Amino acid sequence: MGLPLLMAFKGADTPDGLDGAIFGLPAMAATFELLDGAGGAPVEPARGTGDLPAWEGARDVAVQRLTDAGLAPVTPYKYWTANDSVAFADPDGRQVIFAPWIFGQESSPARRKSAR
Repeated sequence: MGLPLLMAFKGADTPDGLDGAIFGLPAMAATFELLDGAGGAPVEPARGTGDLPAWEGARDVAVQRLTDAGLAPVTPYKYWTANDSVAFADPDGRQVIFAPWIFGQESSPARRKSAR
């Protein structure tokens, strides 16, 4: 795809046991993650707009728009739950994740909590 690979991981290293890769999206403060889907439908983290002052605020605005449209969140994989993320199912059954931080630029919420 020509996207820079930021990280690749194996299932043994993850709470949900999935293999995957995280790619950077050029000219955007956002990432795209692909999982093998062996544990269910793959996850596609939401892309940030960069228009909002904080990713947590961006997550909340996106979640509010979707719930206002009548959609209900679904339970994400453990990693995303531990990192204050919200998931919705797309029409193909994949999870679209809205996370409150930028991978590779900020510590995840779970890491910040454990550092306290």
